[in-house]
Amino acid sequence: MYHGKPIWVLAANAGFAKLWTAASPSADLEEFKVFENPEARLHERDLTSDLPGRAFDSAGEGRHAMEQQVSPKKEIAIRFAQEIARYLIKNRDAMEKLYVAAGPEFLGLLRQSLNGNWDDDRLVEFSKDYTGLDGRALRSRLPDYL
Repeated sequence: MYHGKPIWVLAANAGFAKLWTAASPSADLEEFKVFENPEARLHERDLTSDLPGRAFDSAGEGRHAMEQQVSPKKEIAIRFAQEIARYLIKNRDAMEKLYVAAGPEFLGLLRQSLNGNWDDDRLVEFSKDYTGLDGRALRSRLPDYL
């Protein structure tokens, strides 16, 4: 019989994430937390003003439109990844291991948000968006023994 901490599984994308737990490495998954990011469903045009801001050239010769360094959509995804990462870091002692399944871009944002606050031997990543799956379907895509 397994006497360790539960294993956590996160299925996430920029707009939605679910955390699941397995009581043992071979157990079924039980959903226990949902994160939602409704702003991620908005269109880019709904997140910005009509025109970019204006700025003066450093030499004072003229004005030009300012371009954003990060798109509003990506900024929203970054903030959502940071929210999830804060929760995971705060609760990392409650789990034996964390499995993360997210599309490549959002997985990168999560990895960046965890920012070295995670032991690599306790983290397993899948570059797949499994947010639409129920617990049984998600479990079937993970190793038999977590």
